[in-house]
Amino acid sequence: MGLGLLVVCLGIVMTSCTAHLEMTSGNEEVLKVVRSLQERFENLEHLVHENKRFQEAFVLHSPALSDQMKTKDKKTPNDKSFLLKRGPGSSEEVQNAESTCTFRGRDGRDGKNGRDGKDGKDGRDGINGGTGTQGPPGPQGVAGAKGDMGKAGLPGKDAAGGTVYVRWGRKTCPSTSSLVYEGIAGGSQWNEKGGGGNYQCLPRVPQWGKYTDGIQQLSYIYGGEYEIFTNSPFSKALYQQDVVCAVCHARARSSQMMIPGWKKCPARWTQEYTGYLMAERYTHHRSSFVCMDESPETNPGGGKDTNGALFYLVEAQCGALPCPNYVSGRELTCVMCTK
Repeated sequence: MGLGLLVVCLGIVMTSCTAHLEMTSGNEEVLKVVRSLQERFENLEHLVHENKRFQEAFVLHSPALSDQMKTKDKKTPNDKSFLLKRGPGSSEEVQNAESTCTFRGRDGRDGKNGRDGKDGKDGRDGINGGTGTQGPPGPQGVAGAKGDMGKAGLPGKDAAGGTVYVRWGRKTCPSTSSLVYEGIAGGSQWNEKGGGGNYQCLPRVPQWGKYTDGIQQLSYIYGGEYEIFTNSPFSKALYQQDVVCAVCHARARSSQMMIPGWKKCPARWTQEYTGYLMAERYTHHRSSFVCMDESPETNPGGGKDTNGALFYLVEAQCGALPCPNYVSGRELTCVMCTK
C-alpha cells in the first residue's frame, strides 16, 4: 500500500516538473532527462499495479489469507479514490488496493499417478444359469472285454411253455429246472434184433390201461445197467448197477440241446448239467447216445447182472473223425443246454 502511494506521488512531481520545464525556454537537455525519468516511473507504476492485481487474485483463492488481509487493511471513505493531474486539462481516477479484480495464472502440471488401491473383496456368487442346449453325441467308445458268464437264474414263476429234457444217472433236477418225475432207465435188450433203438426214462410207478397178463412174445423193454469196468471217469463203482433218471422242465426256456464233446454251453445258453456220453456197445444192437451225469446215482437193490439195456462209455475213433483235435480211445464229455 505504501509503495503504491509513493509511486503515485513521484508521478505527480514528475508531471509538474515536466509542465514547468516546457513553459521555460533553454532547458531542453534537462527536459529530456526529466521525461526519461517520468517514463521509468510510469513503468514502475504499471508494475506496482500488476503486482497488486496478482496479490488480490491470490487472496481470492486462499480464504484464510483473505480474512487476514481484510483485518489488516481497513479503509476509510477518504482512501477509496483520488484524482491525479498529469498535465493541463487531463485527469485520471486511480483505484486503491480495495479495487476488485480477477487474475488467473497458468494451469499447473498434472501430478503423478497415485498408487494402486487394494484389491476389493470377492463378489457374491451369481445366479446359476439355465440348462444349455444338449451337445451332439460323442464318438462310440472301444468295446470292452467280454465278461464272464453269469450264474444261471432261477426259473420264472409265471412263464408259459418251456422245454423238457432227461437227466440221465440222477433222481433230481438241477436248480435251473423243476422235476416232472423221477424214474429208471430202460430200453431194448442188447442182443435182440427188434425193439426200440433209444433209451427211455420209465416212471417208477406205471399207470396201466387195458392189458392181458402173460408173455405174448411181442416187443419187450428192459431196465438199464451201467457197464463200466476199469479207468472210470466217475467217482464211484457203477458196474452192473441199475441206471436211474429224472425228467426235468425248464419253464423259462423253450429250447434244449445236448452237445457231445463239450463241457460248457455256448454264450446266452443255460447249462443244466454236464457228464459223459454213453450208448450200447459197438458189437450190440444200436441204441441212442445219451449224456450221463458226471455224478451218477444208482437204483437201490440193483447189481444183479440181469443185463437188459446196457450203458457203455463212448470213445473217439480217428479216421473220418479228425485227430487232432479228437484223440483216439479218449472218453467223450457232454453237456445239456437250454435257452
